[in-house]
Amino acid sequence: MMKYKDFMHIDYDLHLLCSSNYVKLQELKNPSLNRFLPTDFRTLAPQLFHSFTNLCKVSNDYIKKSLILFNASSFVIKESFSQETFNLKINTYKDTFISTTTRSFARNLAIILNITWSNEIVSSRRTNFLFHLVATNSLFQLQFSPLSYSKPENMHNLCICSLSMRCFDPMSIYLNNNTHFNKLFEIPGFYTGCLQTESIRHSTLICLFNQSCVDLISFWLNIFTLETLDIHNLYHFSVNSTIESIQNEMFVDRWKVYSSHRAFYEQCRPNYCSYTLIEYKSIWLIITIMLELIGGFMKIMKLILPHFVHYIFLLNFCFCHKKSRTLVLTISFPKFSIRLILRRFSQLNLFSSNSSNQNNERESHDQLLAIRIFLIVFIVSIIILTTYSSQVQLTKTVIISNPSIEQYFSLYKIHSETISCPCENIAIQRKTFISLQATFHQVCQSSSIFGTILSLCQLSFMTVNDGLIDFNAASFVSVKVISEKELLMQSESLIDVFISTSENIFINTLQLVRDTTYANSLLSGFDTSTTVELFPINETLIKVRLLPRQYNLSTSCTCYNDPTCIEPAGIYSNESIMSLIYEIPGIYVACYMVEATLKSNLAFLYNQSEIDKFREII
Repeated sequence: MMKYKDFMHIDYDLHLLCSSNYVKLQELKNPSLNRFLPTDFRTLAPQLFHSFTNLCKVSNDYIKKSLILFNASSFVIKESFSQETFNLKINTYKDTFISTTTRSFARNLAIILNITWSNEIVSSRRTNFLFHLVATNSLFQLQFSPLSYSKPENMHNLCICSLSMRCFDPMSIYLNNNTHFNKLFEIPGFYTGCLQTESIRHSTLICLFNQSCVDLISFWLNIFTLETLDIHNLYHFSVNSTIESIQNEMFVDRWKVYSSHRAFYEQCRPNYCSYTLIEYKSIWLIITIMLELIGGFMKIMKLILPHFVHYIFLLNFCFCHKKSRTLVLTISFPKFSIRLILRRFSQLNLFSSNSSNQNNERESHDQLLAIRIFLIVFIVSIIILTTYSSQVQLTKTVIISNPSIEQYFSLYKIHSETISCPCENIAIQRKTFISLQATFHQVCQSSSIFGTILSLCQLSFMTVNDGLIDFNAASFVSVKVISEKELLMQSESLIDVFISTSENIFINTLQLVRDTTYANSLLSGFDTSTTVELFPINETLIKVRLLPRQYNLSTSCTCYNDPTCIEPAGIYSNESIMSLIYEIPGIYVACYMVEATLKSNLAFLYNQSEIDKFREII
């Protein structure tokens, strides 16, 4: 086990915009909001270039933090491998890191953007809501009305910010004639819309690569330090790349990976190396073995052949005297043979010599006695060794090369406790044996879907799909084949961890945005969080008062104290004194639209009679 940082290093080059003077502008001041239109390029330019600065900084910080985690991660192997295999694995690790990091970054930005739009947060740049003063008795109340832009797919149709955040128009410079504004020209590639972050995503940097366009915006912004971006310094992106595509890749124009196979080998530190060498026996070794076999065969024949010849002569003698029945009946071949063997065995003397000395009977007797004692001891020893050997368990390893799955199942049934099948690949991608699919709630495919629910569904799709990509690409490490039951248990455990992790990532990110929205006391364009009232003090002074919305009069829950204040949603009459006509079952209103949606349930959509009643009233 080793760390990735021990043998590889990932570096990167950001888009040249991030090192240009467009993200370092200090002299660009916010113009008077009454001087230009809210959608005028001169009004939006400070925010536009400041957004570039923030996106570059956030991307760079996110990459650095991700690299810290990556470098601290462990790399598990069972053996060293070649330079070619090492390079392939390095490219795989790099691609996995880039894919995981970029998708996580894009998902987090999408959650922030979708929740901001769902809560109808009012932009102080007046890009999504216009402000109106409505006189009520002795005071004025500030009310908001959503702005409209052109639809991206059809510039002739209007797109209302309260219904979609994908509404934008080309950024333009307008001429102020005191009575009305005339469009002078459009800034190529730049768009404005309900939310500046969303409109920037659909913009391109084509203007910043064109000297005449840069001169034009320099003139109207009264800034003469702007420089044209050099197209030749682009490695991956093009001049027509949208900010969305650049942002989804975290503004990285080129990834650079430095790796060392030597450093990897030094960290691996193998204890030994083994290899297979195929050799053929030499002719001299073959001749030696053959001579040994011939010598052994001759010794065996020397012991067996005399007795064999004797039995042949004996059989021949029996066949030649068939006419004498007395002889045949008298001679019993088996008894004769056994007696002969016993007599030969009793006369066995390994110490006998060819000497004809007949006076050494005492010595012969001693030799026979020694032989018999030796044979008795030898036979008893053989019996003891045989008995002992039969009681000793011997471990025998049977190797089956390249077994099929059917062979494995068959062997596992018989030898489940001892079978072991080492894996050639100890790290296997999960997608090769685990197929995981998510079925979403039917409301996400329903035509009866609200904008906030649709936004939450889309964020869920993104979170789950990104998680599945990472889950399928992750490796399952096992040095040997495991049983089907154990694999099923481990797979279920991995799936449970994946589901829990995906849920926590989605919930924690969503909760972070919700908490940030509440902590900053952001205004909702639907007037659901704060009411703005103006009191004329005199001819030159107006007092502004911000009043938190109050819900559930019985508990006096206000949006300043608790962002989760709710009360049932209903349809009210348009009279001066509003009265409740119909209360929608399971649907609530709250300080912010996301809070109201999360507290509501879908029982209303499962009741056809309630739906029909709702349609009649509206």
